[in-house]
Amino acid sequence: MVLQVASGIVASLARPQGVQILRAALAPSANTRTDDIQAFTRDRQSVLIAGKLAVEIAALDSGKATAEEGARTLKAADDGLVEIKAALDRMKTLAKDAKSTKYSDVEREIFNLEFGLKRDEITDIVNRTKVKGTKLLDGGGGAELSLAFNVGGGTASEDTITVKIKAATLAGLDAGLATADLLTITDATSAETTVLAAIDQALGIRGQVGAYQEGLHGAATNAEAKASFLGTEKADRLELQASADQSRFLATEIAEDNGIVLQGFQILADAKTFNALIETISVDTDDDTSSEQTLPAPYQTSALPAQSEASSTSASSVSFDI
Repeated sequence: MVLQVASGIVASLARPQGVQILRAALAPSANTRTDDIQAFTRDRQSVLIAGKLAVEIAALDSGKATAEEGARTLKAADDGLVEIKAALDRMKTLAKDAKSTKYSDVEREIFNLEFGLKRDEITDIVNRTKVKGTKLLDGGGGAELSLAFNVGGGTASEDTITVKIKAATLAGLDAGLATADLLTITDATSAETTVLAAIDQALGIRGQVGAYQEGLHGAATNAEAKASFLGTEKADRLELQASADQSRFLATEIAEDNGIVLQGFQILADAKTFNALIETISVDTDDDTSSEQTLPAPYQTSALPAQSEASSTSASSVSFDI
């Protein structure tokens, strides 16, 4: 039979305050075994699904961590590009001054000296801008560095974001930057053009790095949101399994005890007798009034508490298979 535990107050049974009742209904005996098997299958499926969700959540957590690491890596590259841009801005100013006729050749030599120092500074920035030993701005020894970040935790192509950072070396910024000088007005004029082109290139590289950063930040946020959603689903699955396990435990206890004692009278596990008893009990959770009904023998008992007023409460029910 199916035993349903309901939280309520006996409404029409000389209703004593605080007494809870049990409602029962018979399940077709021919289907009892089938129902048990189906319930067991559903419970096991909940556990299996929860396990699969746990694996997926772990992968998403890993993807989130990777995306955040990637964003930090690109932040280091961006910081290096900011320093390079500052050096180039100073080189532009020096070239602009050096091409002016108001300065002598001696003064241009001074400008050229600082120009060279700033050029060397760019090389130094490229060499020291690295993460875990990997230089981020040298193009991987070529024109472009490629970094892959698995942000989805899976093996599909959409689970990976591939970042490409163009070289911010002197050659990568402009082919003439390594040899430019300010010794003459003509040289200074040419050097200014070269530096302006290098600035444009640096800004372009920085723009690409920023776009990749936004993509990685978005991937981390998405992974966190999906993991949270799946975490809720997993918890629901496990809660369902726990409720089913508790139901079977209580049903077994009732069967072994041949019923349960409830506030001075016993409700038997026997379906026919139980139903005969329940037919005499009606509960109206929306009605606070009580009416007396007499329990059928042998369930009348002097141990039943005296009648008293009680407010009815409504609550959800949990079904147990016995």
